[in-house]
Amino acid sequence: MAAQTRLARLMWIGAASAAVTLSLLTIPATAANTSGDTIAPANSLAKGLTDKRVATVGSPTDLAFTPDGRALITTQTGQLRVLRRDGLVPSPALDLSGRICDDNERGLLGVAVDPDFGANQWIYLFWTFDKFSSCRVAPGPTPVNRVTRFRLGARDHVASGSARVIVDNIPSPTANHNAGDLAFGADGMLYITTGDGRCEIGAPADCGATNDNSRRLDLPLGKVLRVTPIGDIPADNPYVNAVDARRCTAPGGPDPGAGPCTETYASGFRNPFRMGIRPGTSTPWVNDVGQDTWEEINKVDAGSDYGWNVREGFCLTGSTVSCDPGTFSHPVFSYRHSNGCGSITGGAFVPPGTWNGRFARDYMFADFLCGSIWRLHRGADGSYTAKPLAPAAGPVALTFGPSRQGRALYYGDYFSGQIRRITPS
Repeated sequence: MAAQTRLARLMWIGAASAAVTLSLLTIPATAANTSGDTIAPANSLAKGLTDKRVATVGSPTDLAFTPDGRALITTQTGQLRVLRRDGLVPSPALDLSGRICDDNERGLLGVAVDPDFGANQWIYLFWTFDKFSSCRVAPGPTPVNRVTRFRLGARDHVASGSARVIVDNIPSPTANHNAGDLAFGADGMLYITTGDGRCEIGAPADCGATNDNSRRLDLPLGKVLRVTPIGDIPADNPYVNAVDARRCTAPGGPDPGAGPCTETYASGFRNPFRMGIRPGTSTPWVNDVGQDTWEEINKVDAGSDYGWNVREGFCLTGSTVSCDPGTFSHPVFSYRHSNGCGSITGGAFVPPGTWNGRFARDYMFADFLCGSIWRLHRGADGSYTAKPLAPAAGPVALTFGPSRQGRALYYGDYFSGQIRRITPS
């Protein structure tokens, strides 16, 4: 029960929405998103599929696969576990528990595998570093989120001395809204999601919809960041040549200047806990956890602003009728808090050739609160429809990986600690 209470807050903190005044056109909430006003959880597994437990670990947060077929599983408390075809490796590949803050939403939250893993064995972890020997919240010094690169050996242990911090000093002013997903695009760049921190930097009483961190381009919070595999800033990032631009997440501390942050790729997110990148592309699809009213999926373009804390879904924050027709970049899909749903997670595209072409090009996503996985399908008219795929208790991460039946959808159930696999019957 303690774990359930703790993780009921892991992806969703329902603070009261504050009034925000904007000149917006009032249109029906469904005008731009005809199929996503409300969403129905799956009550049974889609026909022709099998859902099976393959391993059990404590508090799983993310999953990724190496090219040789090993599953890497992160746990909130700081362990990196390896799952081989013949079972879970008994000892952790890495244990950060002595250096991590794992209170509430903090912890070891994301993992990615380098595209050139066969040559360099690099993996990347997003975690909350106990920088000041205190897992406190603001005001005062607080832990920071960072991305560290490690080398994973063939014997399923991280090589000693291989750690290199490539992104650092991402503020964690409260224990909430850290986001923390990692993914590589076809461009070879590492994409990183960061939450808005829940309360405003420098104004700890301004929380929820009054927190402007996502709107501030001088902060790396509420953003999608983009760096090279060694942590450098790509020359084509959108703010590289802006006046007063600076690197905000350098391991040695922020560079001089007023910003914007050169590692920022897109802005205006609340808690983009999970994302997926379609194979062969460099366009992240980000699942942003909403506050009181909407959950949303955003197709992310360079330099775009997705509206939080002013907008949630297609609408003014907290509204289902006052909707913005074009001030910000639109989600591709959103759904209202209903039927117990209200914390979007997951995020994985169906790879080509998977399941004999069934669900080709669909985007899988999940909801932590109502316990369901859907596939987002684009119709001939360009609209998106969420179709229930599977019931899933506490799903936090989705990814496709190898199985004896070919490619399979793997997901982590936070409540039971189960890693599960969905394959054709």
